[in-house]
Amino acid sequence: MKPAISPKTAVITGSNGECGARNSKKFASGYYMTAELRVKDDQRVEETLDALSELSEITRSEPGCRLFMLHQDLSDPQRLFLWERWDDEAALATHLASAHTQAYFALDLTEVRLNVGTAALL
Repeated sequence: MKPAISPKTAVITGSNGECGARNSKKFASGYYMTAELRVKDDQRVEETLDALSELSEITRSEPGCRLFMLHQDLSDPQRLFLWERWDDEAALATHLASAHTQAYFALDLTEVRLNVGTAALL
């Protein structure tokens, strides 16, 4: 039987294992960010996914990173989403300034279409 609601995105990379209700206390506070990315060249989607998957793996081992998930829109392969959770704003700033993040930016594969923003969970 076909489900009434189907997912609109596929998870490309996961978190560092802190997802789910069982671990909900670990998400009680932190610095959250969601971004919508657009792959600039439709011929470079796979290259982009590979680069972002590599970035994601490195990022999840950074101090202060609790969640770094890459999703791809199933109806539009050039549309990606990043869901992130950091211990604090300083951890996010350190990530953005890191060599591996700057190397990804230098590839110029994506543009940020929508940065939903950052928020501290109250």
